[in-house]
Amino acid sequence: YPGTATVGSRVMDLIIEDEMVYTGFDQIAAAAGATQAAVVRSAVVTVDDGNGLQIVFDHVIENPAVKAIEVLTVTAP
Repeated sequence: YPGTATVGSRVMDLIIEDEMVYTGFDQIAAAAGATQAAVVRSAVVTVDDGNGLQIVFDHVIENPAVKAIEVLTVTAP
């Protein structure tokens, strides 16, 4: 959709395990104005509520768009 190819045209909040991880995230701004460019962000969270990993892509401007998610597990010693 070409209507979201400029800075500020698609913005979202990212909430993981009820914690705001990124506020007002703009993937075009994060990619220095590029479209079709990979943007990598990370967050460390603890999942201990027995309800699995909860991720929310909250709509701010336009609909959130996510192409891939990688989840890594670290087990405490």
